[in-house]
Amino acid sequence: MNKQYFNGKQVVIVHGYTASPSANWFPWLRETLIAEGAEVLSPPMPDSQAPQPLAWAQTLAKLLPYADTSTFLIGHSLGCIALMHHLQSMPSGTRVGGYVLVSGFDCGLSTLPELAAFMSSPLDYAVLRQRAVRRASIISTDDAIVAPQASHQLAAALDTRVVEVSRGGHFLDRDGYTSLPPAYEALRAML
Repeated sequence: MNKQYFNGKQVVIVHGYTASPSANWFPWLRETLIAEGAEVLSPPMPDSQAPQPLAWAQTLAKLLPYADTSTFLIGHSLGCIALMHHLQSMPSGTRVGGYVLVSGFDCGLSTLPELAAFMSSPLDYAVLRQRAVRRASIISTDDAIVAPQASHQLAAALDTRVVEVSRGGHFLDRDGYTSLPPAYEALRAML
């Protein structure tokens, strides 16, 4: 019998650019958390091949109109900034149990100029630090898609605990990531 560590908890997993809920390590994390009692929301974000900030914001607003300290957020790559914008847009006083940012960024990327619109409105780091006492970033040392410096910069601005993974690439299935134990462990540490 599995331990029900996440009983009564809600976890929202948001994938990134060109991905889907069935890609990479997302199904593994979803199933692991469900087996431990979590309610897991892992939405297919609209048009992930050509994402638009407004469509992603509307999807998250419908999916998660409110959150509380039993809510945990985890994003990968573009999913990180989408989640942070959503958390920032929630009513004053909103607090979540924690968030985990995997290959997060909030600055323009020379590798992905097509995502610049997601950076058009800046994040309010003070608000985002206040909205979650527990915060973690998982950063690969050799991410060729999101420069590790960009992830470290966001982690510093949000004052997250940093878990560095040696040679993890961009944590994609093609990099060998059909599971991501550091993401699960970061969530467990937030309980």
